[in-house]
Amino acid sequence: MPRILLALVALALAACAPVANGELARILDRQTNDCLTQVAGRQDFRTMRQKTPSFLLP
Repeated sequence: MPRILLALVALALAACAPVANGELARILDRQTNDCLTQVAGRQDFRTMRQKTPSFLLP
């Protein structure tokens, strides 16, 4: 029984990782974030992998 509880706690912590490292805030505020990292009027040459949030990558 304690092993199952420990596994559930580990999964819950892993689910909170995007919030803890600011990834979710970056996604929700993508336009402002892109303005800080991109030059206005320039084409975005980032690959799909670079645009994908890190917690969705394999």
